[in-house]
Amino acid sequence: MSADLKTRGRETAALWQSVRAIVGEDDDQALIDTVDGEGDAIQGLRYAVRLAIECEANALAAKALASDYRDRQKLLEGRAERYRQSAAAFLQEVGEKSLRLPEATISWRHTGPQIVGDIPSAADLPDHCVKFHRVKHEPSIKAALEAGKTIPGLSLSNGGVGLTVRRA
Repeated sequence: MSADLKTRGRETAALWQSVRAIVGEDDDQALIDTVDGEGDAIQGLRYAVRLAIECEANALAAKALASDYRDRQKLLEGRAERYRQSAAAFLQEVGEKSLRLPEATISWRHTGPQIVGDIPSAADLPDHCVKFHRVKHEPSIKAALEAGKTIPGLSLSNGGVGLTVRRA
C-alpha cells in the first residue's frame, strides 16, 4: 500500500470515528452520507463490494460451465469411440487389416478382455478392487492442531477478520 493510500486511510478513519461519535451507533446511513460527502472512501468501499459480488457470480458461472463442458466432453468421447468401432467393423467386414486414408492410416487390432456389466460403486466393491489415495483433509488437520497435536511445519494462526456481505 502506498504512503498516500495509508495517509488517506488514516484521515478517513479519523473522520469516520468523529462522525460516528456525532450521529451515534444506530444511524449508519447518516454516517455514510457524511463521510461520502467529505471524500471518495465510500465510493471505493462500494466499488470493492460490487467487485466481490461480481467475482462470486463469475466463479459460480465458471463452475456451471465446467460441469457442462465435462458432460459435453464425455458425450464427445463416447461418440468418437462409437465412430472408431464403426470404422474397425467396416475394415473387418471388407477383410482389410489397415487402410491408408488422407486423414489417417487406420487399422484394427485384437484387444484384451473387457469388463462386461455395470460396475458397482467403489463402496460396494472389495478392498482389492479399489484404489486408495491419500488426500489432505484440512478440517482434520485443524482439529488435530486444536487438540494440541504437533504436525511438522503447521500451526494455528490467531485468526483474523472476515467480511459478511448481505445483498440489499
